[in-house]
Amino acid sequence: MNMRDEQKEHVLLTTKFTAPLFYFKKTLTRTRLHERLSAGSNSPFTLVTAPAGSGKTTIVCEWLQQKQIEAAWLSLDERDNDPERFWQYVLAALQKRVPHLGQRAITQIVQADQDSRQTMLICLLNDLALLAEDIVFVLDGYHVITNAAIHADLIFLLEQSPSSFHLVMTTRLVPPFPLARMHVRGLVTELTANDLCFTLEESAIFLTQSMGLTLSAAEIETLHTYTEGWIAGMQLIALSLQSRSAGVNLPSFIQQLAGNQWHVFHYLIDEVFSSLPADAQEFILCTSILKHMNSSLCDAVTLQQNGREMLEYFQQANLFVLALDERGEWYRYYQIFANLLYYYLQSRSPELVPTLHLRASYWFEQHDQIVDAVTHACAAKSFERAATLIESSGWSLMQRGESDIVFSLLKMLPKELLSARPYLAYIYALVFFYLGDFVECERAIYQLKQATQDEQDPLLLSRVFELRAYFALSCGDSEGAITSAQQVLALLPADERLLRGSALVALGAGYTLYGDLALAVQFLRQGQRHCQEMQHFIGMQLAAIYLGIAQYARGRLREAEQALLCLVRDSDTSWYKVALFFLLARIYNEWNEAEQAEEFYRQGMRFAGQSGHLEMLTEGHLCGMLLAMRRGDREQGKRLLDTTLLNMQHIAERPALLARVIEMHVYCWLAQRNVARAAHYCELYMPSVQSMPADVRAVWYCTKARVLIAQGEVQQAHALLQEVLVEMQAQGRVHAQIEVGVLLVQAYQAEGSLSEALAYLEKTLLLAEPNGYTSIFVQAGSEMAHLLSDLCVRYQRFSARDVPAFSSNYLCALLAAFGPDEAARARKMLQEKTLAQSMLVEKLSERELEVLQQIAAGSTNNEIAQKLVVTVSTIKTHINNIYAKLQVHTRLQAVRKAQDLGLIGHPEPSTHSGALIFSPEMFVIRNNTPSFLTAAESWGPF
Repeated sequence: MNMRDEQKEHVLLTTKFTAPLFYFKKTLTRTRLHERLSAGSNSPFTLVTAPAGSGKTTIVCEWLQQKQIEAAWLSLDERDNDPERFWQYVLAALQKRVPHLGQRAITQIVQADQDSRQTMLICLLNDLALLAEDIVFVLDGYHVITNAAIHADLIFLLEQSPSSFHLVMTTRLVPPFPLARMHVRGLVTELTANDLCFTLEESAIFLTQSMGLTLSAAEIETLHTYTEGWIAGMQLIALSLQSRSAGVNLPSFIQQLAGNQWHVFHYLIDEVFSSLPADAQEFILCTSILKHMNSSLCDAVTLQQNGREMLEYFQQANLFVLALDERGEWYRYYQIFANLLYYYLQSRSPELVPTLHLRASYWFEQHDQIVDAVTHACAAKSFERAATLIESSGWSLMQRGESDIVFSLLKMLPKELLSARPYLAYIYALVFFYLGDFVECERAIYQLKQATQDEQDPLLLSRVFELRAYFALSCGDSEGAITSAQQVLALLPADERLLRGSALVALGAGYTLYGDLALAVQFLRQGQRHCQEMQHFIGMQLAAIYLGIAQYARGRLREAEQALLCLVRDSDTSWYKVALFFLLARIYNEWNEAEQAEEFYRQGMRFAGQSGHLEMLTEGHLCGMLLAMRRGDREQGKRLLDTTLLNMQHIAERPALLARVIEMHVYCWLAQRNVARAAHYCELYMPSVQSMPADVRAVWYCTKARVLIAQGEVQQAHALLQEVLVEMQAQGRVHAQIEVGVLLVQAYQAEGSLSEALAYLEKTLLLAEPNGYTSIFVQAGSEMAHLLSDLCVRYQRFSARDVPAFSSNYLCALLAAFGPDEAARARKMLQEKTLAQSMLVEKLSERELEVLQQIAAGSTNNEIAQKLVVTVSTIKTHINNIYAKLQVHTRLQAVRKAQDLGLIGHPEPSTHSGALIFSPEMFVIRNNTPSFLTAAESWGPF
C-alpha cells in the first residue's frame, strides 16, 4: 500500500465553524474585559490564555454578542495538527463570514505542491487587504496545536496582516510565538488567567443573579476568597448550594470541603450527580470516557437509543455540556466535569470501564478516526487491537508529519509486543528516527533486527533496510547507507515506486558521504523524480537537502542554492531539514550577502531550538561563529565557542562534526595569535585519521596545516595539503579544493615564495569564479588582499597573449569585499590597462563582432555558420582573424579580452545576490548593493 492509498481525504466538519451555543445562555456581562477585547481589536492579534474552566471561550463569545460582531469561528482539535487540514479549515471558516474569500488560496492548498502553503498565505493576505470591512477570526482551543509548521505560518500571517484582519485566539498554553517582539511592534493584546478570574463584584453578580443564590456580602467574599475567583470552581460550589436547604452555615460548609482538591470536587459532583434521574446518571457515567460525542457514538457506548434526547437534556439543564454546533449534533463535557465523572465511574463500576472504551474504539475505527480508536483500545487494555490499528495507519500518519502522535500511541503499548510483531517494531524504530532521537532509534533498530530475522515479507524487509540506510546516514556511515539502500532496491517488487524513490535518495546520499559526488547527484535526481511522482514529501525533502549538500561540495553554489530554496517556505521543523538553513547561510555568506546569511542563520536556530536536536544546534553554532567572525562580534563568537565545548562529549561521537568543531576552535585561536593553544586543541582531539572518510580526513589535515603554517613548519604543511588536494580532486570536491588552494597560497606566502603564492592564487581563482566565491578570500585577511592587489598589478602588465582565464571583474569584486580603497585601486589599474590595450587592437569588422558574440553565447562553429548562413570554413577564417586582432589563442581568451575592451557586453549579474521576495508566482531575487566587511583578524582576542 502506498502513501496515496493510506491517506484519507479531509472531510470538513461544519460544527467546528460555530461558537458553542451554551455560552450565549446565562452569562455575566463583564464590561472591563469587553473593553480590553475591543481595544485589542485595533491590533492584529488578541491572545486569551488561561487554564481549563477559566471562561476563555465564554468571554469571547459574550463580547462578540454584546458588540454584535459577526466573526468567523473555528474550534480546534488534536487532528488539526496537519498543516493542510488546518488551513483547509481556516479558509472554510473565513468563507463562512466572507464568501469567496481566499478562493485562490484554496486552489493552492488543493495543489499541495512544495510552495503551496507559502503561496496560499500570500494569496490570503492579498484578499484580506482588499476587504472593504474588518473581519474578526476566532481560533478556539489553540493549545491542541503542536505542529511548528502551523505556528510559523500564523506568525507570518500576523506579522504581514492588513489592518482589516483581527485574530482572536483562546488557548490553555502560551503559543511559541515571538510575543516580546509582537508587543514592541504593537501587534498583540493579551488576556491571561488573572484577567479572567472574577473580581469580588463579578462574583457577587454571578452568585446572586446568574445562580440565584441568596447570600450576604460576607458569604460572597468567603466564596470568592475560597475559589480565588476561578469560575468553574465557583459554579460547582454554587450548584451544590442550590440543592441545599436555606440558611446553610456557609463557613461550616466551606470548612467541610477543605482539604484535597479532588476530594472537594468529588463531593460537589456527587451532590450534582445524585439529583439526576437514574437513566441520566447511567448515561452520563458511561459517556464520561468520551472527549467529544454525538448521539451515534453515545448509542454505541451505552447500547441504548437515547443519545440525542440525553444530550439535549443535559444542555438544557445547564449541566456542564457544551453544544459544538448549531444543529446540536456534537457535544462535549467540561473537562473537569468529565474527569470527575470518570473518576466516579472507576470507583463505582470498574469492570465496566474496559467494555465502554472498547465500544468507543470500534465506533472510531468505523469512522476512520484511528487516533481515538487506538486511545480507547489502550484504555481498555486491548493492546493487540491497538497494535493492529497502529500497524495499519502509523506509517501514513508519520508521512503526514504526525510522528509525535504516533509516538504517543506507541508509548501506551507494552514493549513486549514489539518482539512479537515485526511491523510494529519497524514503526517504533521509524518514529524515533523521525523525531531525531538516535539513541533510542539505535536500540529500536537492534530490536527490529531481532524481530525480523525470520521475516519473509519483501515489502517489510525493504522498509527495514530503508530505515537502516537513513540511520547510517545520520551516523555518517556511508558504506552502511549504500549497502542498505542497495538491499532495498534488490528486494522491492517492480511496481513499488514510492520506496524505490526513497531508496535511491538514500543511495545518492550515501555516495555523497562516500565521495563519489557525480554518481551521488545522479541517484539523488532519480530518487527525487520518483518521490515527486508519488508525492512522497519526506523523500522529496531529503532529496533536495542532499542534492544541496552534494552540489555545495562540488563547488556549485548556485545549484545548491536552487535545490535548497524550494524548501525554505515549508516551515516543517523536522531535524533533518534544519540543516538546509545553515547551508544556505554558508552559501550567502560565501557570496558576501551578509543580510541573507544572517536571516537564514536565525531561521535555522529557531527551528533547531524547536527540534531540540543537539547535532543541528551544533551545526548552528558553527555557522553562527562563522558569521560572528565576519562582522567582528567577539562576544557572540565567544559564547558560541563555549557552547560547543559544553557539548563536546556528544560531538566526539560524530567524527565529521568533531573535525569541523575543532577546525573552528583552531581558527579562532589562531585569529587571536595564540598558536600554542591552537596546537594544543589540534593535538588533543585529532584522532587517527587514516581510516576516516576522505572529506573528514581533509578537514583534520587542513586544520593541522593551519597550525603548522603558524608555527613556521611550512614544508610539513605543504605535504599535508598536497595529499588532501589530490584526494579532493579525485572526488570532485571543488569546495574543498578552493579551501586547500587558499591555504597553499598562505603557506607559500608565509615562506616568502611570492611567485608560487600568486600561481596558486590564480589556479584557485579559476576554480572559485564560476560560483562567485568571495568570503573564503576575505577571511584569509589583509595579506590575501595584498596578494590580490599584486595580482591585479600583474594583470595590468600581462601581455595580450597571456590573459588569465578568470575575469578582471571578478578580481575587482574580490578586492571590493576588502573595502572601498582596494576596489578603487583595482578599478583604476584595470581602466589604465583597458585603455592601453584598446590602442593596440585593430578594429574588428561588423561580421567578426557577430561571430564573437556567438562565441560568447557558447555556440559551436556549426551553429554559428547556420545562424549566419555561411560555411564552417568561413567561420574559422573569421575566428582566426579575431585571434590575430585581439592577440589571443583561445575562444575563452577572446571573450575575456573583448569584454574587458568593451567590444561585447558582460554577462548579466548573477541572481544569487540580494534579498528574498515572496511572491505567489515565484521566488524573486532582488539585487542589493555590496557590503564591505572587515578582515578575519579584526575579530581580535576574546
